[in-house]
Amino acid sequence: MGGFLAAAILQPLVGWVMDLSWQGGLGDGGVRLYSGADFQAGVLLLAATAGFGALAAWRIRETHCRNVWQPAA
Repeated sequence: MGGFLAAAILQPLVGWVMDLSWQGGLGDGGVRLYSGADFQAGVLLLAATAGFGALAAWRIRETHCRNVWQPAA
């Protein structure tokens, strides 16, 4: 579920990051024109998020297929 949630949050967030440095150029039909640096900023956000996910994965405890459930006290 986390992957779907991250995809839903990251799509508008990447657009927002790209809009921060948008120069105001418009193409045919009012389409925004972004520079290469704008795309790099968006991809950098995705790379940072993937790096955070990789680091967070190291914090997951390995159970080696043992049942770790304990009844409530």
